[in-house]
Amino acid sequence: MKRFVCLALTLVLLLVTVGCKGGNAVSENISAEVSSSALSSAVSSAVSEVEEELPTSEQILNGEDPKLYELAIDNEGNKARLAALMKKAEKGGSFVIGAIGGSITQGAGASGEKRRYVNHVFNWWKENFPKATFTLVNAGIGASNAEMACYRLETDLLSHNPDFVIVDFSVNTYLNNDQIGTYQTLLYKIMSQKNSPAVMSVHFTSTVAAEYEKGGKAVRANVYPNDQIKAAIKKYDIPSVNYDNYVWTRIDQRAIRWKNIGADYIHPSDNGHKLAGYMFAAYLSKVKANLNNESTAIPALPKLDTEKYLNLDYVINTVSGATAVGFTKEGNSTPQTRGWKYISGAANASLTVPLPKNSNVVLFLNFGDTEGKITLKGANGATKTLDITVKHNHVLMPFGAMGNSVTIIPEITKGDFRILGIGIEK
Repeated sequence: MKRFVCLALTLVLLLVTVGCKGGNAVSENISAEVSSSALSSAVSSAVSEVEEELPTSEQILNGEDPKLYELAIDNEGNKARLAALMKKAEKGGSFVIGAIGGSITQGAGASGEKRRYVNHVFNWWKENFPKATFTLVNAGIGASNAEMACYRLETDLLSHNPDFVIVDFSVNTYLNNDQIGTYQTLLYKIMSQKNSPAVMSVHFTSTVAAEYEKGGKAVRANVYPNDQIKAAIKKYDIPSVNYDNYVWTRIDQRAIRWKNIGADYIHPSDNGHKLAGYMFAAYLSKVKANLNNESTAIPALPKLDTEKYLNLDYVINTVSGATAVGFTKEGNSTPQTRGWKYISGAANASLTVPLPKNSNVVLFLNFGDTEGKITLKGANGATKTLDITVKHNHVLMPFGAMGNSVTIIPEITKGDFRILGIGIEK
């Protein structure tokens, strides 16, 4: 880049010299089309670019890039909710920091919970408001999308009354045919809570998996966020951290390499998680620094474009009256570990779960190199069978109306699976 700028500067200076000599058609044309002030401006701009040094990889990884804010914050959004929260936290009190998203929010790629980007953001709040106490609620589930989150939002996040929420999902758009509707619904439901939570979005990135797995080559997979998610963010005017833009800008400039911040083709390493934390800190610190001048008047919340995803609910393994054969009830403490797990090879296995009403049923399933089929039988007589061959993924599977209870009958020839929960309509 600097060589190119130097060449451009040389050409500009050459043209200036030719123009000064005069007496030929070339110099006359230059004099007519380009004023001396314009040439001076071009030269100054070129000199400025030549003098600008890219940050070192160490500066980037330590959050010391002078352009961190400029490249990572793609929507400053309305700051009123954040300002109101910070002014409360300055005086003390108890607050909940929450996050909902996919595997990166859950912590994939980080070597431990304390090294997740969510924890780095959590620590920022604790360090900057020592009079207050904070609790972290991480509702990230790997390979889940915004539609899945619409079902489990209240159970996994809103039931904890969060005061500040991070919304992920930009790289998890597969199996979601209405990204703008589901993403809008998440923002709307969070922001419409009585305690007026502050919300920020984050947009991670990925490389082309086949290229990476073939030889570690990092090729940008997509540009995040997509237009649908951008539209939802614009509608609700929330601050937005664009990890994707920052990382690829600096990679393209060869200031950093994917291996410096990536644990695999998509998940950040400890360095990547920390870098994302610095991006949030850059924005939050700027709001805090200008807190006395920030308005706390929260604007009216725009109406949803669709209410299709507004009244959804989630039945989990704490429901009373469930009966299981060949399934084990797993931990209830976190969304990531909770569920009913099918015992591989169990004979005559079945799981019957009561439902609060006759509702369309959606299963949240986690497969691990699984082959076979699953049959659902509803109390209303409905029966539906699904053949499955899944390597490893979380999948949302719609099965239609099942009455006031549903029985799940697995016929698995290989592997196992876990039912995280059952999505229903309220």
